Amino acid sequence: MLEKQEAAVFAKEQASLQRLQKKRDASVFSIVNARKKHRKVSSKGFVFNESPGTPVVEEKPLDAASTGAECNIENVQLSPENGNVDLMSYPELVKLCKEMDAAGLHKFISDNRKNLAAVREEIPLALRAAPNAASLVLDSLEGFYCTEVSSQDIKKDANLLGLRRTSIMLLECLSDFLTNLGSVSNVISEDIKDRAKAVAEEWKPRLDALDIDASNGNSLEAHAFLQLLASF
Repeated sequence: MLEKQEAAVFAKEQASLQRLQKKRDASVFSIVNARKKHRKVSSKGFVFNESPGTPVVEEKPLDAASTGAECNIENVQLSPENGNVDLMSYPELVKLCKEMDAAGLHKFISDNRKNLAAVREEIPLALRAAPNAASLVLDSLEGFYCTEVSSQDIKKDANLLGLRRTSIMLLECLSDFLTNLGSVSNVISEDIKDRAKAVAEEWKPRLDALDIDASNGNSLEAHAFLQLLASF
């Protein structure tokens, strides 16, 4: 019986790891393509002919001012291809991200859990308003491991399980945000990578100490660890 449980847990972990690896590979591929497109487009200007809605590409050098404006985060978050913040169903997300309020972000997601799918869809866009989206998501991981709760009680603690699910979702949203961004290096600096590495090193021994039962709380811990590696 014990061997079957171990085999089942191992199979689940391998499957989850493979899915995350594929997602990470796809993200890297998308980022590389985005950079190539950005380099091509940055050397051209866009004008419109007399026929509405029909864009025509015209060779036109961009000056430093226009380039800076195009790269400004506010222009990016309001651009048609990324959606208008004013049209978001949950503009509060933008405010929370802009203020780097990780605790408030957790509370907002918890309060709107009935509409989680809609909230989840808007978080990557809202992260564009954050001064440092990667740092905000790392801040949101605080409290993932509560020392005051025993391993057995964790599976019964609805609040802690909810916090962990939200943390995983924010890590996933960060991956989506980075996939749609032109330059990852501007978001994930070496300092942020060091912080993420420190979190991973802190979590790893806890995973090694997990019991065979990988359901509920334990599976969330493994999922979060793998997603942390994939996101950073």
